[in-house]
Amino acid sequence: MISDRVFKIGSAVKGDLTCIKKQFDQLANQTSFTVIDLKDYVLHRGILQRKESGSLEALVGKVLGMYLPKDDVLRKNDEWEELPLKPELLHYAALDVLASQLVFREATKVAPLDQVEIDTPGGTQVALLTQEGGSIIAYGRIASLQPTSLGGVRVNVPTRSRLVVDIDVVVVPSAAVILHILPQSMSTS
Repeated sequence: MISDRVFKIGSAVKGDLTCIKKQFDQLANQTSFTVIDLKDYVLHRGILQRKESGSLEALVGKVLGMYLPKDDVLRKNDEWEELPLKPELLHYAALDVLASQLVFREATKVAPLDQVEIDTPGGTQVALLTQEGGSIIAYGRIASLQPTSLGGVRVNVPTRSRLVVDIDVVVVPSAAVILHILPQSMSTS
């Protein structure tokens, strides 16, 4: 728990660690933990917006497209302090650990939005926004090969502010953004 080389990853993990610290005298002098709060992590990557829930259940739905059962009867069960833990409590805890790890791994694949640069490697997963800080409208990857131009639109410009992105998933098919229209012959590629 106290090793700086072991990251504690989870949704609202800081609150969990505060509770654990109060329960165990060995942690009384521990002033900090190496923590990655999943909500902050996915916010930084543009996967989640501030107004959206950062609960583990919501993050699993948003990031993984899966459902995580969070039974309040199990979560608020008084038997968490009794050893050995009942199988249903072990299962609940194991799902939380696995879900946290999977959300973290998947979110890691998306480059932080404020760090995408002209030299960000091809293949890096990114999210496209309607505007800075706006809603995500699509997910894709920075194209491995950055052409000088694409469909008559210059990509390699002096400001070095353009990249070609291969779109994998369209989230909002009718989003209004500034786009370059490709010639008819390029519209299917």
